[in-house]
Amino acid sequence: MSAGKIVLIVVGSLGLILGLALAAGGGLVLVAQSAFRDAQGFFVSGTHPFASEGYAITSQRIDLGVNPERGASQVGGVFTLRLRVASSDGKDIWIGIAPSSDVDSYLGSAEHDEVTDVSLHPYRPTYRHVDGPAIPAPPARAPIWVANDFGQGQRTVSGTPAAAGGPSS
Repeated sequence: MSAGKIVLIVVGSLGLILGLALAAGGGLVLVAQSAFRDAQGFFVSGTHPFASEGYAITSQRIDLGVNPERGASQVGGVFTLRLRVASSDGKDIWIGIAPSSDVDSYLGSAEHDEVTDVSLHPYRPTYRHVDGPAIPAPPARAPIWVANDFGQGQRTVSGTPAAAGGPSS
């Protein structure tokens, strides 16, 4: 057997191994896409409790696992975020998406909790509590919301981080 044929066999074998690896990766993506999406196509995480004694729970950022230190591009405007919330005590609730700076101005010196991190295994949110004596105006009066919902039972809002001017609250 000539050296050329041996090189072709080695290159072909490496190509076959690479092709099989890519096919397996694609299969995993297809399984994840169908197993972790709901009927509307949103990836779902399940139900997780958040609680606050203040007037609001906010979040300054959305962590999608994108690592900016490794040169990842911005993902704002590429996806739609959907939040579903329900009150544990049956009271009316408000949920909204707005630019973080507008939410900070709206809450002013009102007591609230900011979610700073969420551990998944085991599930545990970490909060930064903000004390304050002020009582914020009803949120429906604030013209800052990109999307909002109010009432009893389960409430849902959807929006894009780009539409909210960056990270959403």
